[in-house]
Amino acid sequence: MADALLVQGLSVKLGSRTVLRDVALEAPFGEITAILGPNGAGKSTLLRAISGLVPHSGRVSLSGTALSSLEPHERAKLLSFVPQSTLLSVAMPVREVVLQGRYAHRSGRARDPAGDAHAVALAMEETDVAQFAERVFTQLSFGEQRRVLLARALATGARTILLDEPTAALDIAHSLRLYALLRSLSTQGRCIVVVLHNLDEVRHYTDHAVLLKQGCVTAAGRSLDILNAPRVREVYGVDIIEGGGLGFRLPEGQP
Repeated sequence: MADALLVQGLSVKLGSRTVLRDVALEAPFGEITAILGPNGAGKSTLLRAISGLVPHSGRVSLSGTALSSLEPHERAKLLSFVPQSTLLSVAMPVREVVLQGRYAHRSGRARDPAGDAHAVALAMEETDVAQFAERVFTQLSFGEQRRVLLARALATGARTILLDEPTAALDIAHSLRLYALLRSLSTQGRCIVVVLHNLDEVRHYTDHAVLLKQGCVTAAGRSLDILNAPRVREVYGVDIIEGGGLGFRLPEGQP
């Protein structure tokens, strides 16, 4: 696939344990791809390997360009990663945290303070954290911090965004707004890859799904096709109850 994030033969070994084995996936630009699997399947490790944060074998490319061939600042302009949590412990204002996403654009003589300020302001508005701009990041709730980290990723301008369980700790309204934002980003031509646990959310909000079990891909394809009753029982050991649970939506006219 020409215009896609392509992973070929990716394996990760941590110590004596093989966490991922010969993983392959295609995540098209313009769509949302979910990474699924039970606890310990290797989902978070896969995102970190794609981001270059974990040593691995195999090939990761964007639109045919191998990410291993790029300098770190070039890679950062193309791909951004939103982790489950952050090690950031410095008492920085939220605006400065989001500004970190612009570091790849601020090297050498190609500085654009006005462009940086615009990108930061837009990212904070899209993630509903503008009201936190001057607050200290470490004093925010976990859910608020997650939204700030997403804003930092958006500020990079990268066309590919990887998110590890982005709705964890978000309330219902912010979860719905997050999915609306991800859909908007995908329709603008970005490649969105997201680790999710809630299979109902996968069905409703994603286009493609890659199912991992014990570090291997067991299925990949359209989300509605992947999450069928036999496969969910095989991988998760549970039965699907169609129509079960509650559904939510934002009130009409509310952004």
